[in-house]
Amino acid sequence: TCVKEGIDLALHDLVGKALNIPVYKLLGGKFRDKIPVASEIGIDSARKMAENAILVKEMGFKAIKIKGSKEKELDIERIKEVREAIGFDIDLRLDPNAAWDTISTLKIMNAVKDCHLQLLEQPIPSWDYKGMAHIRKNIGIPLMADESIWTPQDAVKLHDYNACDLLNLKIAKTSGLHQGKKVEYVAEALGLPCIAGTELEPGISAVAKIHLAASMRIHPLASEFTELTQVDGSILKKPLKAIDGCLDVPTGPGFGVEIDEDALEAYKINMN
Repeated sequence: TCVKEGIDLALHDLVGKALNIPVYKLLGGKFRDKIPVASEIGIDSARKMAENAILVKEMGFKAIKIKGSKEKELDIERIKEVREAIGFDIDLRLDPNAAWDTISTLKIMNAVKDCHLQLLEQPIPSWDYKGMAHIRKNIGIPLMADESIWTPQDAVKLHDYNACDLLNLKIAKTSGLHQGKKVEYVAEALGLPCIAGTELEPGISAVAKIHLAASMRIHPLASEFTELTQVDGSILKKPLKAIDGCLDVPTGPGFGVEIDEDALEAYKINMN
């Protein structure tokens, strides 16, 4: 899917430049000029995660996502310590990356209910739609699907099972913007809001996510741009920078950015 994504993004950029319009117009138009952004922090000790969360907050992000693991009791400690460190003026999300089971999820969510999480993302395996539906009915906060969503058909199935409240769309999974917009259109018709998710995209892929998020008619929460906090360097002449928790939507032809050819050469991997 990532190889197809590269081709898909190149073609979108090419068509936008040929027509002298930004890519978001190819995706149906722009519904916002700025994209609120969130960043993840990785799994570590509770203390280290709290320190990392403070650093992300100090960078101006208004939403932070922390990961869960198979160490469930330690996850409870991590969640509580991160929330205490950043306070309640920052949205806090939780993503176990499908590492939990249904019963454990309910127990953990009950244990951290005072942390007032913004949402819970895909706590159990992608195939367990009934488990997702059961969790959704019992946690009292939005449940977001990630590992379960790849295609428009997946969106229909999640909706039919009442298995989530919103979708985390990743263009690295949908083979780019063409399929990603298909998923988003179906989701909108079904009443499932979407955000653009992160796969630590470098350069052009990150900018493509901005255009995707701008083109979403319904975009209720911050999209995820962890690459802004965890990826060193950039292949863009003007690297992306969040200001007051938001990224501006480029308005130039195509993706509206220029590649730094020297940086591209420096970061190139020699496969020989």
